[in-house]
Amino acid sequence: MRRNMKIKQPIIPLLILIMFVVNTNLLLGCSEMCGNEILQIAFSPDEKRKAVIFLRDCGATTGYSTQISLLDAQEELPPKKGNSFIADSNHGQAQTGMRDELDIYLQWAHNKELIVKYDKRARVFRSKQSADGVTIKYEQQGE
Repeated sequence: MRRNMKIKQPIIPLLILIMFVVNTNLLLGCSEMCGNEILQIAFSPDEKRKAVIFLRDCGATTGYSTQISLLDAQEELPPKKGNSFIADSNHGQAQTGMRDELDIYLQWAHNKELIVKYDKRARVFRSKQSADGVTIKYEQQGE
């Protein structure tokens, strides 16, 4: 009897380790399920920065969201959520385009100030007032 128990004891930690590795891979893999599609890029007047509007899709269980990231001009859009603005159509209440993207207008007032205009019916999840040294002003438009 004792001999069988000694053989089974090392199996339990091994099973725990295998479960940990599998769960970690599943959790890390979930972040890669989202995709970003660039819709528009607006460079600052001095062309040192850019505002990128993109559509983010995280799979069948979530809707699309339109997002904005402020980046250095040479920087690529990372496969992450927007660092400045995130909104969706509020279940179809806000006007969208063919790919369910919000109609957003960007205007650089000067190198350190960006104006973002969007449909007031949109559901906003993030609207940072500044990012990376740039002040962001938001203007809601519509009826």
